[in-house]
Amino acid sequence: MSDIFTLSIRQQAILHFANNTNWFAASDVAAELDGISSATLRRDLSELVEHGALEKQGDNKGARYMLTERSRLFVPYHLGEYYHLD
Repeated sequence: MSDIFTLSIRQQAILHFANNTNWFAASDVAAELDGISSATLRRDLSELVEHGALEKQGDNKGARYMLTERSRLFVPYHLGEYYHLD
């Protein structure tokens, strides 16, 4: 497996969501991202866990996710949001 991992727009949105929260469930992300099927969401979350961007705790419907410390350095952010922080 390559060390290079290209994020889809959906995966970037998931990481952005994860950066603004602690532990979260797939249902939390689904509520924020409109139009994403549960199968696609599970696949994206699994890929992010596999590549070390997210940490997973638990299984099935009880699974929770959190951004790994390593990933906090690489989360895409918007400059407009950055400059509005007080």
